[in-house]
Amino acid sequence: MTRRHAIVTLTRGALALGRRLSARLPGSDLYLNRSFAATAAPNERLIEGSLAELAADLFARYDSLVWIMASGIVVRGIAPLLRNKASDPAVLVIDERGRFVVSLVSGHLGRANDDARKIAALLGAEPVITTASDVTGRLAVDTLAMRLDCAIDDPEAAKRVTAEIVNGARVALSAPWPVDAPLPDNIQPIGARDDPGEYDGLIAISETPPGYRHDNQAWLIPRRVVAGVGCKRGKGAADIVRAIRAAMNDAAIDIRALSRIASVDLKADEAGLIEAAQSLGVPLRFVGRDAIARLDGRYQASDFVRSAIGVAGVCEPAAMLCGGGPLIAGKRAGNGVTVALARRPEESGHGAENHD
Repeated sequence: MTRRHAIVTLTRGALALGRRLSARLPGSDLYLNRSFAATAAPNERLIEGSLAELAADLFARYDSLVWIMASGIVVRGIAPLLRNKASDPAVLVIDERGRFVVSLVSGHLGRANDDARKIAALLGAEPVITTASDVTGRLAVDTLAMRLDCAIDDPEAAKRVTAEIVNGARVALSAPWPVDAPLPDNIQPIGARDDPGEYDGLIAISETPPGYRHDNQAWLIPRRVVAGVGCKRGKGAADIVRAIRAAMNDAAIDIRALSRIASVDLKADEAGLIEAAQSLGVPLRFVGRDAIARLDGRYQASDFVRSAIGVAGVCEPAAMLCGGGPLIAGKRAGNGVTVALARRPEESGHGAENHD
């Protein structure tokens, strides 16, 4: 999905640079001072109210805020809005002459560092990145979590382990599969039988609580589980969320491992499903009945479901099709909702439609 960028300018020089950047940066909207309204293009947006009011609006609607102005103005404008690096958008500052692109806020999880490098390349500028793990060539735990699409259980624990990495200490990495990401030499993958106590910290990647293995430990939860869901027409979001949570709990999988919900295309307008996905913060995917029909014999069939919608099941085939792998938990039914779980979701394939 394309990141959404807001480019904010105040002066004539900043506006010229902003227009140059906006033309090269997909997903960007350009904001300009009302004093330049006469020159505004139809797709450009005039700043209404104060910068503080604008910042509050942009924080809620964009992934990345690019301010072409003095950093002091930006800091004062965004300071009351900052909450935590897991939710704040990326904030970048560019000088009016386009010489430097500064990653100011949310360098890792907000991807401000990545945006700074990308924008600097577009403008022929110098990216300015000050996060310790980047300037020392190390790897922060939250950056690893982002690259592997993992949730972080305890951000404070992640900070402590990152500090060990930045300081050159040896940190173990425990994962249920080979980690496909470049690692600095002081992060060492270990096996299930290895003793992490020989290291100064541990990064544990798992869908379930890893238990006590190290007193300086960061737990990352990989988002790899798909919940296939079938439901009666008009079923409410609360019942659907409750059923998904129960299925995950029965499988001893943390709810934060959920990557998406999948269902049959006939449910594309089901309000309860749409609201349930929004409540859980995951995308909703739909699969065609023709794709489900090709899986006949590989899931629990229901003559009632076949007579109603033309295929013999929903939750299990939807989970398999959007998960790209075998089921890890078969159909669980109750209160008008069925749920099945699969692992290794892919971003595309199997004819699934996106309904984020």
